[in-house]
Amino acid sequence: MAAGISIASSNLDSFRTRLNDVARRMLKADELQPPLQLDAEVGLDEITQQSVTILDRMKPVGQGNPPIQFIARNLTHQRPLERLGANKQHVKMWLTDGSATHEALWWGAGEESLPVGKFDLAFMPKSDIYNGRRTVQLKVLDWRAASSST
Repeated sequence: MAAGISIASSNLDSFRTRLNDVARRMLKADELQPPLQLDAEVGLDEITQQSVTILDRMKPVGQGNPPIQFIARNLTHQRPLERLGANKQHVKMWLTDGSATHEALWWGAGEESLPVGKFDLAFMPKSDIYNGRRTVQLKVLDWRAASSST
């Protein structure tokens, strides 16, 4: 459903301020985030260099061709988290589901709450080359505490 409005340019700033005030009171933070469009649930053992190479064949990605996004459930940390960046705004994690372990990077995590205990992770897999060594890396999109029913 669409609606139109006509407003004098002299009233635009006042209208914008009032509209933002109403939005702040009425909307919850999770309503302001677009939902993730996850393509499949995977085990970390399925995310291999070979599978990432196959997924790379789907490139280029963009608005009409979004990147592949997965969810892995019931993950834990294999070792302590590491904050990176000048302002410690990024987080490096080593995650396991008991069958495989992968390095994950959460760019721009900032002050967001970090996963603890068992959790589910939404991510995009990618191939990374560092010091001549190729590894699979997970780009963190979001996480949530694992539910006991999964």
